[in-house]
Amino acid sequence: MIVLFVIIGLLSAPAFSNGSSKEPSDLQLIAEDFQILARVTNAIALQADAIRGQLNARDAIAEFLSIEKHDLDGIIGFDPQPFIPYLQKVEEDIKNFENSDKTWMEEIKNFENVSMEFEASKNADVNLSTPTSLPGDFLASLQMLIESDEAKDVSCKTTVLSPLVSFLKLGEKSEYSFEEKYILGPALTFIQKQPDAYINCIQLIMKVQKALNTSLVFQLYEDYIRMKEVISNVPTALEDMKSKIANLKAGLATSSFMWNSVTGNMSGKPMSEQISRALDAHILHSKRLDPPLAGLTVAFFRAADLLKVADDLKSPWFQKHIARGASVQNLTHALEPFNQVAKDIQLLDKPWKEFNRLDDDHRTKYKKVVAHLKYLEGYTLESLQSFAQLVDSVNSSFHNCVQQRNATFMNIYQKFQEQQNVTEELMKNFDDFREKAGKFVTDHLDDQAIENYHCFYKLRIDDSENLMNISSAVDLMSKMKKDFSECLEQYGSKTDMLQVFLSFESVRNNMEEQYSLIQRFNNITGGAKVNVTEILNASGVETSLKCLRDGPYKLEKFDDLKEVNKFLGTLNDIPRPIEDVKATIEYLQTISKIKNGLENVEKEIKSVGSRQKRATAQSEPVDNPVLALNGSRLVAENMAVCALSLWDLVMIRENRNELLTVGNFDAKTKNDLSQQGLGEFMEPEIAMKKLLGEVEAINIDAKTLRAKSLLDMAQIFEEVAKIRGILGRREILWKMLKKPEYAHNPGGDTKKLQLLVELNLDFQTYESRTKDGVFTVKALISYFDQIFGHVVKPPTATVIIEKTSHYSLFVIVGVSIAICLVVFIAVIVAYGLTKKGKERYKNLWLYYFGKPADFERRWRYAKFMDSKDDINALLDATRETNKTNLVIALKKGAYVNAYNTSGNTALHFLTKFGRYDMALELVKNGADRTLLNYKNLTPEEMIPKDYKSLPPPEDPSSELAPKYEELAKMYKKYANKKFKQRVPEAFPSTSFRIWYEDRTDEDLSNKFYEKFSSITSTELTVSTTHCIVKTDERGVLVTDDINLLIPIFHGMIIVRESWMADCLKDEKVIEEDERYLVGTVKYKGVEYNTVQMWTNAIAKAEMPFLVGTFMVVLDLKYANLAMLTRLMKSLGCEMLSEFPNLDQFNVGARPYLHANLGPLFLFHDGSKDLLQYKTELFSHFTEEQLIVFLLKREINRDTRKNPPDVVKEVPIE
Repeated sequence: MIVLFVIIGLLSAPAFSNGSSKEPSDLQLIAEDFQILARVTNAIALQADAIRGQLNARDAIAEFLSIEKHDLDGIIGFDPQPFIPYLQKVEEDIKNFENSDKTWMEEIKNFENVSMEFEASKNADVNLSTPTSLPGDFLASLQMLIESDEAKDVSCKTTVLSPLVSFLKLGEKSEYSFEEKYILGPALTFIQKQPDAYINCIQLIMKVQKALNTSLVFQLYEDYIRMKEVISNVPTALEDMKSKIANLKAGLATSSFMWNSVTGNMSGKPMSEQISRALDAHILHSKRLDPPLAGLTVAFFRAADLLKVADDLKSPWFQKHIARGASVQNLTHALEPFNQVAKDIQLLDKPWKEFNRLDDDHRTKYKKVVAHLKYLEGYTLESLQSFAQLVDSVNSSFHNCVQQRNATFMNIYQKFQEQQNVTEELMKNFDDFREKAGKFVTDHLDDQAIENYHCFYKLRIDDSENLMNISSAVDLMSKMKKDFSECLEQYGSKTDMLQVFLSFESVRNNMEEQYSLIQRFNNITGGAKVNVTEILNASGVETSLKCLRDGPYKLEKFDDLKEVNKFLGTLNDIPRPIEDVKATIEYLQTISKIKNGLENVEKEIKSVGSRQKRATAQSEPVDNPVLALNGSRLVAENMAVCALSLWDLVMIRENRNELLTVGNFDAKTKNDLSQQGLGEFMEPEIAMKKLLGEVEAINIDAKTLRAKSLLDMAQIFEEVAKIRGILGRREILWKMLKKPEYAHNPGGDTKKLQLLVELNLDFQTYESRTKDGVFTVKALISYFDQIFGHVVKPPTATVIIEKTSHYSLFVIVGVSIAICLVVFIAVIVAYGLTKKGKERYKNLWLYYFGKPADFERRWRYAKFMDSKDDINALLDATRETNKTNLVIALKKGAYVNAYNTSGNTALHFLTKFGRYDMALELVKNGADRTLLNYKNLTPEEMIPKDYKSLPPPEDPSSELAPKYEELAKMYKKYANKKFKQRVPEAFPSTSFRIWYEDRTDEDLSNKFYEKFSSITSTELTVSTTHCIVKTDERGVLVTDDINLLIPIFHGMIIVRESWMADCLKDEKVIEEDERYLVGTVKYKGVEYNTVQMWTNAIAKAEMPFLVGTFMVVLDLKYANLAMLTRLMKSLGCEMLSEFPNLDQFNVGARPYLHANLGPLFLFHDGSKDLLQYKTELFSHFTEEQLIVFLLKREINRDTRKNPPDVVKEVPIE
C-alpha cells in the first residue's frame, strides 16, 4: 500500500511547477465546499448558544483571536487608560531630565567609597584625647634617647673591628699570596693591642640595646603615627564628603520636577505590577506556536471568515446541495445578530493583528520601563521631600563645621612632613638595630666565655714574638684562632670565631648609621620640633568632627544619606532612549483599544439572547431555525474539524516539492529530535512520500466525488480518517528551532524543520472526527431539510387505546418484586459509577479475588501511605499502645507486618507487653504469626514460658500473667486459621511528590514541571515519592554521586527519564510509573540489580538492614557525614557520640542480618592505621565501601536461637 501511494505521488509530480497548480486542485475545491457548510453550521451553533445563554463570550473571542483564554484575561485584566497620562508625564520628565545639567551624576558614583572612608574617620578624634601619653611626648622621648650618654659614646669605632674581621677572613685561606703574607705582620701588631677595645665595644652595644628596650619611644611612636594619619586623612575625608553631599543636593534639585511621577500612593495594585502581569501573559502567549484546537469557532480560520457566512448562504454550492431551491431568507434573518457580532470582531481584529506576537526587542523595552516604574513606586512624595530636607540639613552642617585648611596649617604641615620623613627612617633604623643587637646578644653573648670576656684575651700575643717574620705570623694567626675556638668550646659554645666577629661588625655598622641619622634629624629640624598637638589643632579635625556630632544632623543617621544616593543612582538607569517609554505608552493604548473592542463584542453577544427572548415571547422557540439543530455545538465542531483536515491536506499538496526535499536528517538533528520526543521526524523520508501519495489519491477521489451528492461527497472523510501522517507536536519542534544552534543557522536542516513546523502532518488528531464525517453530514442534511421544508410532516392520526385490567395477584406480586430488584440493582450500579463506589467495589474485588501481585502493586506505596512525617502510623500506634489509632491504621490498609527499628513486628511488640486486645486486631487483619524477630522468635514465643510464676506487681492492674494467658489462648484458638490482610488504599497520583535530577533533559524537565507543577518539586525532601533519573540505553542508572544513591536506600521510587516524555504525550501515563522503574544501578563501574529490592523492603518496613549495628566515626570532618548518619539511623544503625567502651559489648555478638560482620561499624577515610581496631567487634568501612555494601544488599542471617545481645546491659547512647 505504501508503494502504491508513493507511485501515485511520483506520477502526479509533473502536474506541479513550484509546489502548487495554477488552477485550484479538486482537493482544494472540495475543501472550499465543505468549508462553506462548516462556517454556516458554526455560525448557527454560536447563535443558538448565545440565545440559550450557553455561550461564554470570552471563550469565543479568545478562539477568534487565536489565544488561550487565560493569556487573554491576563493581558486585558486591568484598565490601562489611567496609566497612559502618567507615562506621558514620565516621558516629558525624562526629556527635561536629559536636557538638564547632570555633572553631579558622575560625582555620586563613588559615593559608597567616600562614605566608607568617612565612616572610618568620623570618630577618629574620640580616642585621641586619652592616649597612653600625649603624642608630643614622642619627640621629647626621642630627643632624650638621642642625647643620652649611650648614643653619644663613639668609642666603638669602625677601625677597631674592621682589621680583625679582614684578618680572620684571610685566615680562612689555605694558601696566601706574597702580598697577603706581607700584611700579616702589621695586622697582628695592630690586633694584639685591641682586646680591651673589643670588650668595650661589646659592652657599648649591649648598653645601647638595653636603653632602646627600656625606652617608651616605640610605644609613643605608635600614638604619633596614629595622630599623623588622622591629621593627613580626616580633613581629606571631610572635604570629599562635603563635596558628595553638595552633589546629592544638586541631584535632588535637578530631579525634583520628576517627583510628581511617584506612584507609591496610587490606589489599588501598583502600576508596575499590573503592567507586568499583562506583559507576562503576552510573553507566555508569544511563546506558544498555536493555542489548543478551537472548539467554538473551528470553522473560522481567521476573523475575516466570519463575514463570509452571509455570502455562504447565497453561494451556488449551498443553494445546490443544501437549500435546493428553498429561500434562505429566514435563516439569513435569524443569523443577523451573528453578522453584527462578526462586524464588531473585525474592529477588534485589526489592532490585535499588530499586537498578537511580542518580539524580544519590544519585550526588553517594556520590561525596562516597568522596572523603572517599580522602583519609583518604592517612594512616596513625602519620603522624597524628607530626602531634600535631610540633604539640606547635612549640607548646611558640613559647610558650617568643616574648616578649610589655611596657609598657616600648610606651612606647619610641610615642616611636619620633612620632620616625619627623617623620623620614620630613624625609627626604622632603631628598630633594625634593636633586632640585630638582640640576635647578636642571644646568639653569641649568652655563653659564659663571652659574657666574662675571658676568651677575648686569647687574642693577645707575646711581645717576644717576631711578628714581622712571615712564617711566624702565619703560625701565630693559626694559634690565635685555635686558642679562641678552644676557649669558646671549653665554655660550651661551638661558634666559629669568624661568625662571631662578622655579626659583631654588622651590629656595629648599624649603630654607626644611627649616629648619621641622628645628625640629619638634628640638622633638618634645627632643634625646633613641630609638636603633633600643635598641628592637630591647626588642622581643625577635632573641632569639625565635634561640630558635626553636636549639630542638628547626627552622624549616626548616615544610612539615610545612602538611601538618597541610592534613589539618585537609579535616575541613571531611567529608560533610554526615550522611545522606550513612548513604545510602552503605545503598548498600553493598544491594550486599551483591544479591551474596549472586546467588551463591545462581549456586550453584543450577551445581548443576542435577551433580544431573542423578547422577540419570541409570544411564539415557540422552534420558530427560530437556529434552535432546531440538536447538539449544535458538537455537530458544528465535528464538521469544522473535518473541513480543517481537508485544508491541511491542501497545504501539504501545495508544498509538495519542498516536502520531497526534506529527506532524512543528520545525526545531531536526529539526536535533538529524539531528545524532544519527536522520533517520527528523525527519518521522515519514507513516511513523507507515503503521505504525499495518500494526499494525491484523495485529490483524485475529490474530482469524482464533487460531481455527486453531498452525502457521497462526505465519503472523502472516510479516506482522510485512514491517513496517519507523521506524529509529533509541532510546538515542541518550534521551540527546538529557537535554540541558538538552529536560530543562528537558518540553512540546512533548520530550513527543512521550519517547513515541518509550518505544516500540520499529524492527522491522528482528526481521526475520530473524520470517521464520523459521513454521519455529521447526514445529521446536517436532516437539519437543513427540516428548516428548508424538504421534509413532509406526517398527517395527524387519532389513536384509540383500549384499557383492560385482567392481571392476577401472582403477576402483580411478581412484577413488584422484579421492580424492587431492578431498583436495588440500579442503586448498586449507580453507586458503582461514583468515584467512591468504584474504589469500594474494586477493593472488594481485590479482597476476595485479588492476586498477590495486585496487593504488591499497592504495597509499593506503603512507605508513603502508612507514614506521616516519616513515622509509620501502625508502628507509632503500637509503640503508644493506642488501640484507636491502630484500628484506624488497619482500616486504611496499612501493611500489618512492618518491623520497628529494634527488629520486632507490631505483633511481637504487643505480645511482649501483654496487649491482647491490640494483638487480636492484628491477627484478624492478617498479621503473619510465623515471622521471626531479631531474636529468631515468633510472636507467640514472646510470651515467657514461666509467666504463671511471675511475682505479682505492686499495681494489680499491671499484672501480665492474666494477659499472657489470654494471648496464649488466642494463639492456640487461631493456630490453624488464616486471616486475609486488608486491601491497601490506592495511592492517588495527586499525592505523588516527584523530583528529577539535574542530568535529565532540561527542556523535557521544564515541560514536565509546567504540566505537573502541583506534584513536582525541584528539591529532594523526605516527602519525595518518585525520583526521575537519567539512565543509559538499557535503563541502568550510571552514577558515582552519593546524592543520587541515597534516595534508593530511603525507599523512594526510582523511575526513568522516559516517563516524563510519555506523560507529556498522555497524562494518564502518570498512573503507570511501574512501567518505568529502574532496577539496576552502576556504581564505580560495577552494576547492582538491587534498586527494587530496596524500594520494596523500605515500603513494607522489612527488618531494618542494619539492626543491631553501631556506627563509630574516627574523624567528624567528612563532607557527607550528616547525610550518611541520617541514612544509617533510618536503617536501624545507632550512631555513637563517643568512642565506645569495648567492655560493654558481648564478644561473639553479631548484627542479626550480618552474622559475618562485627557490630561496630568503623567509618574512616582510608588514610589512618586501623591495626588497633582489627578485632571481631569492628567492621571497617570507607564511604565507598559502605555504599557498595548497601548496594549489594547481601543478608547473612544469624540463625542462632535467641542470639546474645550486642550490648551487655544498656545500649550506649
